[in-house]
Amino acid sequence: TNFSTLKQVLGDEDFDALGRGYIAAHPSRHFSIRWFGDRLAAYLASTAPWSGTPALAELARLEWALAGAFDSADAPPVAIDAVAAIPPERWPGLRVSVHPSLQVIDFHWTVPEFWNALNAGEEAGAPAQRDEAVPFAVWRFDQGDERQNFFRSLDPAEAWMLEEARQGGTFGALCEGLCWFVDADQAGPQAAAYLRGWIEQGLIVGADAS
Repeated sequence: TNFSTLKQVLGDEDFDALGRGYIAAHPSRHFSIRWFGDRLAAYLASTAPWSGTPALAELARLEWALAGAFDSADAPPVAIDAVAAIPPERWPGLRVSVHPSLQVIDFHWTVPEFWNALNAGEEAGAPAQRDEAVPFAVWRFDQGDERQNFFRSLDPAEAWMLEEARQGGTFGALCEGLCWFVDADQAGPQAAAYLRGWIEQGLIVGADAS
């Protein structure tokens, strides 16, 4: 169940061979089978014949991230009104907390697009290699009793800002850093737009400007 799309791609026979090879190489270290697949992506990337198709390792990595996001700790998202109510003079010192499910993964192949197409029942083709790696955010959006996993691509500026925010950077520092990506007069509005998007998507679970 953790790697259902990978199994669909490989077929029963090859997936069984993969599983038996993985079991032999990495005997379980956990009491729960839930965590037994933690090294499958690395195994696929380093073991023939699977290593000859690098997209398989990235597919396993995506599916493992989605499983981990669903099982991560609960954290209700912060309300947009609560952040908007922060006085303007305190915004430079604003720090946010991201949802504990958040992972950012660099994909060298069009695996996330392939996963979407396959799980939508569309003709997926085969993953294509990208000219350069694209970072994707993977997280769970908690809305009351409803939980849903999401993933989407990040542009370089947003990926940088999200990582800095996760490390505790202030809003003022984030705006300053964005000057490497956009004109200085656009850094503040761009940072605010990213932050608003994160809040609307359930990525932000705390905001402190004290």
